[in-house]
Amino acid sequence: MNLVLFFTGVTKTTIASAEFTGALTPLFVVPLAAVLFHEKVRLASFSFGLVSLAGLAVVLFNAPSNGEFSWRGVAWIACALVMWTTYLLTSRTLRQGRSVATVMASITPVATLVTLVVGLVFVRHDLTAITWRSVVFITLLAALTGTIAHGLMVFAQRLVPIGVISMLQVSQPGLSVLWSVWFLSSSVRPIQLVGMAMVVLGLVLVTIQTQRDRD
Repeated sequence: MNLVLFFTGVTKTTIASAEFTGALTPLFVVPLAAVLFHEKVRLASFSFGLVSLAGLAVVLFNAPSNGEFSWRGVAWIACALVMWTTYLLTSRTLRQGRSVATVMASITPVATLVTLVVGLVFVRHDLTAITWRSVVFITLLAALTGTIAHGLMVFAQRLVPIGVISMLQVSQPGLSVLWSVWFLSSSVRPIQLVGMAMVVLGLVLVTIQTQRDRD
């Protein structure tokens, strides 16, 4: 459901607003992980999260007026954020005592069935509008994001606290925006770059402070 919601949101708003909204996952994962898994975290470290929230506001409220940005799309991304947070928190319990292969072999078929049902119910007319070019990208997404990336995520949970895993993904939004400008000719205003830097800086500071708290 996370991917269904995210890809729906991306088609309704800009890459920048989608990625930097989703980047706020650590601000939800870390406190919840502290409560659920008793990971050591001080609330004071989350004061840096305000920097990220302010940066996100700069990104969203200064979107280019070319019709690409929409709050409806941001709402879809926010729902995806909730689903991703839920995945990170529940998958840690799921993989206890199980191998990465076992976990992924269980998750992938269920995800396929859920996605198929959603497609048949809500976008049935689009399921036949697939070209060979689409098949290539779908295969790449299934292999890279759906299998390899999630498999590495499950494997990492054996060695790294779940809050830190989420925080280490702060580079993803910047890379996504860079590639969207490069490959899709997306528009980004200079003031938005400032907001993006604030989001990343805030998350990095939260990461550093959280690690110090654990030490």
